[in-house]
Amino acid sequence: YYRDMEDIVYAFVELSQKVPKDGYLILDSHAPNVQAVVKQSHSQNADYEVLKLPEGFKLHIPGAHNLLNAKAAWGVAKVLGIPDEKALASLSAFRGTWRRFEYRGKTHPPAGGGALVYDDYGHHPTEIEATLQGTREIFPLNKGGGSGGLSPKIVVVFQPHLYSRTKQHLEGFGSAFKEASSVVLLPIYPAREKDPGDINSQMVVDAIQKQGKDAHFVQTFDGAASLAKTLCGAGDIIITLGAGETNKVADILVDK
Repeated sequence: YYRDMEDIVYAFVELSQKVPKDGYLILDSHAPNVQAVVKQSHSQNADYEVLKLPEGFKLHIPGAHNLLNAKAAWGVAKVLGIPDEKALASLSAFRGTWRRFEYRGKTHPPAGGGALVYDDYGHHPTEIEATLQGTREIFPLNKGGGSGGLSPKIVVVFQPHLYSRTKQHLEGFGSAFKEASSVVLLPIYPAREKDPGDINSQMVVDAIQKQGKDAHFVQTFDGAASLAKTLCGAGDIIITLGAGETNKVADILVDK
């Protein structure tokens, strides 16, 4: 929808200018492009980047990006006068939301039984990379738990979202799956777009394979579920990723 980064920044400038003067912008002052917004806003600023989470603080959901989200939420709590003790206890108890590294269950025998199935809405290369990095935090390499007592495999079932986005970020998708053992691609989810004929999921597979990763293209949800199970064993991880209908693959994998 947006022409370029400048257009995106301006959208946030417009939004920030709707905040009243006695209101707050909760922000990370070191994040890219934020200063361009701050300079043109009229409200007070609350910089959550300066907050330091207590030593030993842990979330139930993985990833450095979620620790930043937690600091942002804590910043909101401070502005609202909520005591730190209550705010941090609430954050520690938070177990995530629908389609954000949501645990769906285990696959069933015979083949590929016992793999853990997670579903995530991530569909942009940056989101995909963050989700997979967070997954490796929970299921690290060389710590056992996967098939045959080896490091658990991470098998991703991914459905690209929009032809235009897939074409624009093709190179990014090629390198976003570094932490995955294998990637299974479904046809592009068109949403509001018509097929232009110059981009498809096989091109994404080719881009991933150029990075030395195992990648496959399948046409159906059943086919994706079957292949993912074939690639996994007990204790391995299957993540269904995408903003379209990949959660249907998770449904098949856990028989729901």
